[in-house]
Amino acid sequence: MTERRDDVAGDSIAPGIGALCLRSGLPVLPVGISGASELYLGRSITLNIGRLFYPQSPPSSFKARVDSVTQQVHAALQAAVPPFSEPVGDRKRCRRLTNLLT
Repeated sequence: MTERRDDVAGDSIAPGIGALCLRSGLPVLPVGISGASELYLGRSITLNIGRLFYPQSPPSSFKARVDSVTQQVHAALQAAVPPFSEPVGDRKRCRRLTNLLT
């Protein structure tokens, strides 16, 4: 089995998430899903729920605070995505499930 990380949504996180966190004042719960890049019957998917946290921001301009919180959320998402091991010799039945939700 080869171990790798699936595509991480956190790789392209937008700064809007930082602004949303700052304005709402609510905690963030990072959730990582691994093994969902290709779906078929019998495929294992791993869901990892990270630690709930309140993003901290330095007292500075709003843009600097947004950037800081966005980086914190990005790091939490990266940590929440579990490593994924591609099963060897897995028979991929009903591969059309991959495009079911797109």
